[in-house]
Amino acid sequence: YAQRVAEKFADQRQIQRAKSILMSSRKLTEPDAYELLRSRAMEQRQSLEATAEIIIKAHESLHF
Repeated sequence: YAQRVAEKFADQRQIQRAKSILMSSRKLTEPDAYELLRSRAMEQRQSLEATAEIIIKAHESLHF
C-alpha cells in the first residue's frame, strides 16, 4: 500500500513538472497546460504520466 501511495505521489509530481514546463515554454495558464497535457495523452492513447514523462525528457534534452 505504501509503495502505491509513493508511486502515485511521484506520478503527480511528474504531471505537475510537465505542466510547469508547458506553462513557462508556451505561456499557458495552469488549467490550459493541464488541458494540453490531457488532450495530448488522449491523442497518443497514453496515460497522463507517460505523456508528462515525454515532455520532461524532451525539455531536458533541449535545455541541457
